[in-house]
Amino acid sequence: MVPKFKAWHKSMQRMSEVLAISFERQKVKIRHLRGTTHMTVPFNDVELMQSTGLFDKNGKEIFESDIVKTTIFFGRADESGGFYEYEKELIGIVKQLEGAWVIDTEKGAVYLWSDINENEVLGNIWENPKLLEEIKDE
Repeated sequence: MVPKFKAWHKSMQRMSEVLAISFERQKVKIRHLRGTTHMTVPFNDVELMQSTGLFDKNGKEIFESDIVKTTIFFGRADESGGFYEYEKELIGIVKQLEGAWVIDTEKGAVYLWSDINENEVLGNIWENPKLLEEIKDE
């Protein structure tokens, strides 16, 4: 997989597509998502967000720093020997932890890639800071 990035331009408060990264020059070439022009900016002017290579239930690509709601399905045996299933919704921030993409819920982390979980991108920490506050208030 070829790494894919987008960038939050700090001073302009806009999300941008990353066209190129120069580690030697410490610069990023970006194009604002709603524009046609591009610019080259220093690393310090942007927050880079790497694609996980995964998509949510609506087909939206999931990036690092996205705020994701996941529905986890559990199965459990009860006292009488029966089996029941239940689901739990968790909301957290997509991060990389020990080489794996996880959803950090502040109380723990769940793997992003699980086949039995259902993920939905709600926004990201840069464009939707109020969502981040709601997570911390839970």
